[in-house]
Amino acid sequence: MEDDGRRQPEDAVPYRPTENTRARAERRRADILDAATVLVATGGFGAATVRAIADTSGIATGTVYRYFGNREELLAEIFRGLADREYRAVEHAVQAADSTVAARLTALLTIFSRRALTSPRTAEALLFEPVNALVEGERLIFRRRYHELLVDVI
Repeated sequence: MEDDGRRQPEDAVPYRPTENTRARAERRRADILDAATVLVATGGFGAATVRAIADTSGIATGTVYRYFGNREELLAEIFRGLADREYRAVEHAVQAADSTVAARLTALLTIFSRRALTSPRTAEALLFEPVNALVEGERLIFRRRYHELLVDVI
């Protein structure tokens, strides 16, 4: 075959992501997580369909799958983020309370309840909404963390 000056596939340089492309990918991933978090916080896990997440993010559905293997993995990550945020708020209140059991227990219950009443849809999603097995596994970890905190307080 005659060389016509065009680059042949075997001569192609492998793609290497640049700092800019990595940063753009991280922003896109964060945008997807933010959109999914808002959907879960306002409508529960059922509202966080891949289509709704993509629409809210202003991207194509396929792009969501490029960043997350499937919806279950994405929802598990959303659960971890929301649950961790709630847990840290309660843990901080417990640590800031007087060292008596009564004060620490009161802080735990007060902050937990106040946050649940302020964001009831988020609380319902984290505590009770039927979810896939992967998210349910994360829920068990979430509950264990609270159990350990409560045992520590008492």
